[in-house]
Amino acid sequence: MILFTALACGVSINAQTTQLRGVVRDSVTHEPIPYVALFLEGTDNGVLSEENGTFKLSSPQKATELRVSVMGYATKTVELKSSQIRNLIIDLSPDGVQLNEIIVKPTKEKYSKKNNPAVEFLEHIRATRDINDPYRNDYFNYDKYERMTIALNDFNPSDDSWIGRKFDFL
Repeated sequence: MILFTALACGVSINAQTTQLRGVVRDSVTHEPIPYVALFLEGTDNGVLSEENGTFKLSSPQKATELRVSVMGYATKTVELKSSQIRNLIIDLSPDGVQLNEIIVKPTKEKYSKKNNPAVEFLEHIRATRDINDPYRNDYFNYDKYERMTIALNDFNPSDDSWIGRKFDFL
């Protein structure tokens, strides 16, 4: 009796889930549309379609409507008659929104030195170049330091043939 009750509860829980698969495509060209937002109404579940327009969506709750939207296309709400739908094909119609044309012409812009703080700053640096030269001041000095690492390949300390040998690169 307990086993029968557990199985009956398991079937009723499974019946509440919603599992959808399908593809979203353009209604005019029938080309798949990538990265479409699909959202089950009344749940917190949604997904983006893949690059080829396919999608897989599952929810532990039963849903009756699927909202499909992407920029450039009219939002569509699909009524779900069954909670287990395979190979759902959703055609979205293009929105009539078009952007205005932009024309870019290569024209040379006149450069103005007036009211440009960068130009004033650079002129001030050039004017004080001799005063700020570190080589002209007594308090400026430095030491030059170079480090070189030399290594021998296949070095054997017991072999004395390397002692006194001249190396061409030194």
